[in-house]
Amino acid sequence: MKHSKHGASLTPLVWALLACLAATGAPAAVEISADPTQNMSCSGGVCSPTASDAVLNAGDLTAMLASGAVTVTTTGSGVEANDIRVSAPFSWASASALTLAAHLSIVFDAPVGVHGLAPVSLATGPAPALFFFHGASLSFANSSDVLTINAKRYRLEPNLTKLARAVTAHPAGAYALAQDIDARHDRVYPTSPIAVPFAGSFTGLGHVVLGISIADMASANVGLFARVRPEGMLANIGTQRAVVAGTQSVGGLVGLNEGTVSNAFTDGIARGEGENVGSFNLVGGLVGYNGGTVIDCQSDVRASGGYATGGLVGENSGTVESSFATGPSTAISYAGGLVGWNSGNPVTIHGTIIDSYATGNARGQAAKPAAVGGLVGFNPGFSGILSTIATSYSTGTARSAVDGSLLGGFIGRQTGAATSAYWDTTTSARSQAVGSGDSTGITGLTTAELQSGLPAGFDPAVRAESPSVNGGYRYLIANPPIAKRRRPGTARSGASGPR
Repeated sequence: MKHSKHGASLTPLVWALLACLAATGAPAAVEISADPTQNMSCSGGVCSPTASDAVLNAGDLTAMLASGAVTVTTTGSGVEANDIRVSAPFSWASASALTLAAHLSIVFDAPVGVHGLAPVSLATGPAPALFFFHGASLSFANSSDVLTINAKRYRLEPNLTKLARAVTAHPAGAYALAQDIDARHDRVYPTSPIAVPFAGSFTGLGHVVLGISIADMASANVGLFARVRPEGMLANIGTQRAVVAGTQSVGGLVGLNEGTVSNAFTDGIARGEGENVGSFNLVGGLVGYNGGTVIDCQSDVRASGGYATGGLVGENSGTVESSFATGPSTAISYAGGLVGWNSGNPVTIHGTIIDSYATGNARGQAAKPAAVGGLVGFNPGFSGILSTIATSYSTGTARSAVDGSLLGGFIGRQTGAATSAYWDTTTSARSQAVGSGDSTGITGLTTAELQSGLPAGFDPAVRAESPSVNGGYRYLIANPPIAKRRRPGTARSGASGPR
């Protein structure tokens, strides 16, 4: 899975520290790697650093786990290394417990396998910071194992059937995926696998649900999770080659989100079907309707059929932060590469988009005019309550075959506000920032200009640039693009769900 983290969003201070570390390459970590152990003291089952840059050899750790419990901590005698980074794969088959205790974050950059019945405890800083990079995961062969994250016990589930039963019985519980789930041979799910509103904590531990198909024409909210309540949190999970269809709020991962979705990715198809199509159907590559927080997420989904359709979110009346979409979106009325409708009303609701981008094309599909933008279809404002977009960009085209459509390189229709926003005039083939409304704060740049340096207003601690990443465009340090892939041989086969 991609760089993934935490069950709740980081505080701005902690996130700034982590982003700075990533940008500067400063170690300040205990690294579990293939290199020889260095600057580490291991005694009585506790390994602690003797310098802020320390290495614990993965083979040495495995050998210690063969004979007893091991705690790896970032706190030594007069030393604080801040983070634990797992950069080499390891596994163990004994019943020995492993504890990773970090001052700030724990980063998995390689897969870890627990083959025996061995408890695992992960402890991070005050703002939970659990990261998974580059296909890394924490897998358990036995779902009876004990997993504790920041003193909270998580129930390990090996498949969607057991996860759905557990959540139905206790919607506010804490759950984790023990391994990848292969749903390619399941029948089509007639309802969302997790159909009850989810109010607990869920982490995928870097795992993927592969090939799931859901077609629910009766429910209001459709996705792997139908609805996440305000107190609910989803993190560290991916869906791959998913096909999700429904009539109202349809998302590749969540139909309706009121809580926090972090470090998730989706690819596949999400589409609106049935009697509500053309009235008020919302379709998003990740979330159909977002009234909560979507942070550090990415989607490569072909999204279509909604009244409002976005590559990431159909309608947003919450916050979308440090996220992006690469798939195409097609809508009846409002189509955006990232968000179809960045919602607003005359009272209190307004959508916020920050530090995000879209590269997919957006298109109006019906026989009536539509508002279509490279990033957002409609960014509204009412009576001083403005939906806002900041430090974001788009590169896709905005098209409609219907005369009178509002087509903008960045926003189709704008009555809200934008700052430090950009669109690619070369790839979008659009010279106008917005199809209708105020274009203040939105600047058109050529591909060469966008790739040549950091645009004004963009934070270098948040974004980086490499010719080999994201087509040379600026990408998010906290949320780099993942390559399309299926980890061969790691998905669990035959996982089935409620019918």
